[in-house]
Amino acid sequence: MNMKSVFFYGLFMDPELLKNDGYNPGPLRIAQLKNYRLKLGSRATLIPQQSSEVWGTIINLPLEELAQLYSAPSVIDYQPTAVTCILQNGLEVEADVYILNPYEPLAPPINSTYARKLATITKNIGLPLQYRQEIEDLIVKIEE
Repeated sequence: MNMKSVFFYGLFMDPELLKNDGYNPGPLRIAQLKNYRLKLGSRATLIPQQSSEVWGTIINLPLEELAQLYSAPSVIDYQPTAVTCILQNGLEVEADVYILNPYEPLAPPINSTYARKLATITKNIGLPLQYRQEIEDLIVKIEE
């Protein structure tokens, strides 16, 4: 079975969510992606930005399941981009990250529901406290 390493930064970074939806994710590895920043709309995407960083997980998925995952209407516009991520032990890992076209405008979030789910996942999987605080700050901005 052909597997692909993917850097997940939104709700898909939770392997339990993937399993509950019928996918077979490999082991989770926490990783950092430099020179990107998180942008929240109705879903999350990444925007290239020097000196920024995003935390998430590297998860291997079978190619067929990955194609199925990104064929859902809510994420069909996400396209893979090859990136190099840094694991917590400092090792670099090549992976794909699925993002929206950074030049297309992203509608602002209508409510903080997605961001709150994302904050819970970042806490549950143990992402760094500083990054979790950035998500909490986004929730505050959304709710203003």
